[in-house]
Amino acid sequence: STPHNWERTTRFGLIGLCLHGPYFLYGFRMLDERFGPAKTLVTAAKKTALGQLTLFPVYLVAFFTAITLMECRGVEAEAVAAKLRSSFMPAYAAGSVFWPIANMVNFM
Repeated sequence: STPHNWERTTRFGLIGLCLHGPYFLYGFRMLDERFGPAKTLVTAAKKTALGQLTLFPVYLVAFFTAITLMECRGVEAEAVAAKLRSSFMPAYAAGSVFWPIANMVNFM
């Protein structure tokens, strides 16, 4: 068994606290202001689609940039670009399977 990686846990905790939480709090508030409460399936679908097409891609770029900069312990543009090239599309594809369903349930 390998020992727990506390540095990795700290990186992900910081990203959750400083990026993920605030970003989606204000992003979902923006969707609520634009569409109002999801009283119908159509409204929930609109909120889900707009979030998936706008909020999620921007978040992934910010996430992979932040995690790469923390792992490199400095600004390395090529490392960030390489991480985005290798990880963005697989993460977006995987997230596009799970998150629209979760968000539809959440918005209803």
